[in-house]
Amino acid sequence: MLFVLVGFNANSQDTIALTNGKIIISQNTKIGEKSVRYELIKKNGKVKKPNFLDFSEVFAVSWHDSTETIIYKPNNEIWDYSDFTIEEMRMFIYGQQDAKAYYKAHWWTITSFAVGAGTGYLLYDQIYVAGVPFVLTVGSGVLPANFKDGDEVNPFYKKEEAYQLGYMKAMKNRRIFNTLAGSILGTLAGVSVGYVTE
Repeated sequence: MLFVLVGFNANSQDTIALTNGKIIISQNTKIGEKSVRYELIKKNGKVKKPNFLDFSEVFAVSWHDSTETIIYKPNNEIWDYSDFTIEEMRMFIYGQQDAKAYYKAHWWTITSFAVGAGTGYLLYDQIYVAGVPFVLTVGSGVLPANFKDGDEVNPFYKKEEAYQLGYMKAMKNRRIFNTLAGSILGTLAGVSVGYVTE
């Protein structure tokens, strides 16, 4: 699931797996002492100028010849969650990827928009209205993310603790982002209605 690529034909393409679950398709990839140099291949096939990734961002590089170089080193403080073994970190990444793919947090978007709109309307002429998105977003971040067996998850990995932690981390990030976006739009809508109807 993590390093399986479909639709890429060039033999020179490498895959860089980041610890946050993102995948980068690259070429001319080189591993230095503290960073990975790469040229990003965009979806349209164009290649961007060389860029660098610090080791702390990278889990592994899968080369075009199907070999893999693990960058992540357990018990090294430059990585978050460095107490994970290599396989646990792989599970953690799987969890993040699945949450990003399946967890949409629509309820948080709708609720934050509604609360932002109502509060924005009531406080449309008050300076405090600017803090509404901040308060709602902080509130969504404080609440814990819960991994439920009914969530759309990989059935082969769902019992793995590291997978669950990765899934919940990405869930929380998505929830915070959706709450921020929904509350900003809702507050702006509420303030606009307030001024129009005064």
